[in-house]
Amino acid sequence: MDSIRSGHLLLVQSSMPPDRGRLPDGYLAGEAQTRPIDGVLEAIIPGRSLMFRLTADPTRIVRAPDAPKEGRGRRVALHDPKEQLGRLARKGEQCGFVVPAGADGGMAVTVSPCPPVVGYKDENGKRNKITISPTRFDGRLVVTDARLFADAVRTGIGRARAYGCGLVSLAPVTAG
Repeated sequence: MDSIRSGHLLLVQSSMPPDRGRLPDGYLAGEAQTRPIDGVLEAIIPGRSLMFRLTADPTRIVRAPDAPKEGRGRRVALHDPKEQLGRLARKGEQCGFVVPAGADGGMAVTVSPCPPVVGYKDENGKRNKITISPTRFDGRLVVTDARLFADAVRTGIGRARAYGCGLVSLAPVTAG
């Protein structure tokens, strides 16, 4: 969800058509719009530069020193912008894109913290609190693997997709 002058803009990407009949009365300020992303996916080719926006939950796994390697560690949010950019770079490699260097030599990305999101997950009869610390990345990327990147655009990036993270919004690079 993005704040805009006239209120909020909610982008939903789904493999199924939306059922607007399930929304409460007055939820939409105007007529909802749907657009297929087929054209966007077809335009993804290696070497193509695109402007992007991604809200993600950059994290790392922390394990106790005496914990077994095959055991699950604890997921910890990254709050330092340099660590967040490092995580973005690693995910980019896995998802078929790189973020080129900007004029200052750093990545051509703006990093903006977002308000925390709290949810709950029932596991083994116990209700566990989950806190997501989203970060918004705005910048330019270059596609390195069209198939991997199209999959990332189609399905999202990262583990916090159920909490509003992972949607990659794209726009053409404009001169100026």
